[in-house]
Amino acid sequence: MSGAGALRGWPFVGRTQELARLARSQTGGVLVGDGGIGKSRLLAAAIEHDAPDTDRIVRVAATESLAAVPFGALAGVLQCDLDPGAPFAALSRAVRALAGDGDLGHCVLAVDDAHLLDDASAGVVLLAAQSGARVLATVRSGAPVPEAVTRLWKDEYAPRIEVRAFDETEVGDLLESVLGAPLDSRSRHRLYDATEGNLLFLRELVQHAREQGTLAERGGVWSWTGADAMAPGIVDLIEERLRRMPPAVREVAEVLAVGEPLGRRVVEAMCTPAACSAAIEAGVITTVTSGRRDDLRLVHPLYAQTIRGPLGSARRAEIAYGSHPRIRGTGRMERALRLLLDWGFGDNGPGLDTVVWWANRGNWPSRRLAWRLGFATDVTLRSWLPQRGALLDAWGGTLLCTDERRPRHAWPDAPTIESPRLRLRLRRPRDDDAVRMAEACADARTAHWLGDIPQPYQRRHADVFLLASAERRALGDALHLVVADRTDDRLLGLVGLTGIDPKLRSAELGYWVHPDARGHGIATESTRLALRHALLPDDEGGLGLVRVTARAAVGNDASLAVLRRSGMRHVGVLRLASATRVGLADAELHEIVDPSR
Repeated sequence: MSGAGALRGWPFVGRTQELARLARSQTGGVLVGDGGIGKSRLLAAAIEHDAPDTDRIVRVAATESLAAVPFGALAGVLQCDLDPGAPFAALSRAVRALAGDGDLGHCVLAVDDAHLLDDASAGVVLLAAQSGARVLATVRSGAPVPEAVTRLWKDEYAPRIEVRAFDETEVGDLLESVLGAPLDSRSRHRLYDATEGNLLFLRELVQHAREQGTLAERGGVWSWTGADAMAPGIVDLIEERLRRMPPAVREVAEVLAVGEPLGRRVVEAMCTPAACSAAIEAGVITTVTSGRRDDLRLVHPLYAQTIRGPLGSARRAEIAYGSHPRIRGTGRMERALRLLLDWGFGDNGPGLDTVVWWANRGNWPSRRLAWRLGFATDVTLRSWLPQRGALLDAWGGTLLCTDERRPRHAWPDAPTIESPRLRLRLRRPRDDDAVRMAEACADARTAHWLGDIPQPYQRRHADVFLLASAERRALGDALHLVVADRTDDRLLGLVGLTGIDPKLRSAELGYWVHPDARGHGIATESTRLALRHALLPDDEGGLGLVRVTARAAVGNDASLAVLRRSGMRHVGVLRLASATRVGLADAELHEIVDPSR
């Protein structure tokens, strides 16, 4: 048989296990599976199998358009008038009409897309099964299903039979039957990868490839030489389904189309938890457990390709760069990237709308360059970028054609500040501070008054804090400085300015001291140095703030004394505003204001 002739009517191949289960079941069965995998064709084959031994076969095809009409799905098979206002009488009459002149025990009721049945029609189907009819039905996985339909398998009137997509071998067998000759192994593998065994997609793709001449027979073997693109028919099918979805569900699908798989928390933060749940219920996305987290992804790769198609026409691109060691620090890479972006966004280039930046988490030179170019660099994705067989956490950001190509916010320096009174300095935190940091935060006294830090505090917690602190500084939100011994540079404590607000020009002060450094005035001196840096004008190297606040729990007399000695004044008490190890406590609020104001 030639391929062109075969494409007009594909043969039924495989599904022997499913057919055997239906044959063994006296009451029928409900075929459940994803859309497009061949449930309707399997249902037709089961009907053909039953036909010789059956007096009456009633076929019903449920549709969305009739789902809101009582008995709408049965309108074409019931030769009687039904009054929805008298439901019991209507149901009884409908069941009798299904039997015709015979007995329901000798009737086969076949319902395609039973998940689309209106409640009244679903009730008739259940009553027919209870009266002895053999019910064969199909249901799409993930779709809302009327209760009467689910009772078919829950109450054991018709067993639920899962129908899976074809595997690669079955795809090859089917196409050999369709085309009249085998596919080469590479083409078979590519066609399977492109469709994941979905027969509806496979048929459209093969039809399109035959029309384009990219699926051809050479020496008795068929080969597919086309690009991994979709047939227009597949696009139409998926686009039609996407158009019918609520906007919130479409938004979830669009987010995953450009970034799947993503952790559920990430998608819920970008969209809403309700939208994610609705998309799962609609059968558009699915949940995949990855370690201790739940990832979300689209139910089929072709959905992602369909959604990304318009995004491609909307002129989106990614930027990547690397430099020779000899030009690092010279500014040449930044100048080159600015020229590239000018061209990409300009009329003489592709006219891009959006440029996306990615980097491995911890690649600070790449992040700082993206920040200088104006990218919004505020996205962190776990286990995202592949490198040497592993998936690494990633930073991401975007730059729009309408954005200014300059930093969106401050990235404060972490200066070294020498104390004129004590043998200490403030400096930028380093990775090798983690050991002393873990010792300090594991101390019982520190742990009591800092109730929101992990306990027992370990080295890994310090490592996480150091990276998060650096990320907050990169976003202009915080500046943490280590209090270090001027002689051996070991960590003595930590002082931080967090919640930096560039509009109000304010921040909040916090600090702690290592147990072996207490009692030497270190806390008071380090807070004085930090406050001076905070209030120093930015053109003199400071942060240019006008107000800094600090709070300490009522009863934390040592910390409260440090705040007073550092020049801050008491302004009030905040109820339940300080987390301690034994619960929330009232906090005394202190502040200092730029004296020139």
